[in-house]
Amino acid sequence: MSSSSTPLSISQTQADQRLQHGINLHKHKDYAPAAVSLHQALGLYEQLKYVPGIAQALLELGAVYGRQRRYDLCQNCFGKALENFDAVNDRLGRANGLISWGKISLELSQCALAVKQYKEAKELYAALENPSGTANALNHLGRVKLCLEQFDDAIADLNDALKLYRNLGQYQQAASSLMGIANVYLSLRQSPMAISQVEQALVIYRKIGDRHGEAQALFNMALAHRQEGDMVDAEQAFQESLMVAQQIDAQGIVTKVGRHLATLPHQLAA
Repeated sequence: MSSSSTPLSISQTQADQRLQHGINLHKHKDYAPAAVSLHQALGLYEQLKYVPGIAQALLELGAVYGRQRRYDLCQNCFGKALENFDAVNDRLGRANGLISWGKISLELSQCALAVKQYKEAKELYAALENPSGTANALNHLGRVKLCLEQFDDAIADLNDALKLYRNLGQYQQAASSLMGIANVYLSLRQSPMAISQVEQALVIYRKIGDRHGEAQALFNMALAHRQEGDMVDAEQAFQESLMVAQQIDAQGIVTKVGRHLATLPHQLAA
């Protein structure tokens, strides 16, 4: 009996280790080796017929494929992950899977599908009395509704997320919701309201030491000042954003700021 149980125990450990290794590689943006490790974990879990492991490995693999823009493989993994979560009645796993899939749906401009996925996730988290998950689902919902130009609903969802994040002491996420609300007001061309939200987010980012968030908030602040017609404050915010972005090597923000700074002198001269 012991000889038959030992290999299974070793395989379970190996599968868990492969899964965690793949997750760590994903966090470090090593996507190709992450996919290899997650495939290995999936194969081991399938040998064991361990459904929770199969579901989690598929979910993580789908997320990696999403980063690689291999969308067909990504969505296939997410679909199979949900099937396996359902097979063991893992509602939390299903909710987490819907959140991950919703991000890809939004990336592919499948906004109606993203709304459906985030709404179901929100309902699952609420039923499980998981306020952090509920807040995340609301935060994502608000951003999709902004894309759909459902501005009032977007602000309502983002404000609900903000309240939950604050109650939970999740300040970085609260700042994310504030930035989302600011983006809604920018879309509505209500720049004073946008500035108010970004100022609150900026305080949080600086307090918790999130330099990338600080750079992005300064960039959004500059956009709001520019929309307001205040080019002096806009240039100052762009320059501050550029300085922080260069310090942390955030090339995406550096490029965005550079494009806007290149056009500011023309507006100032006009």
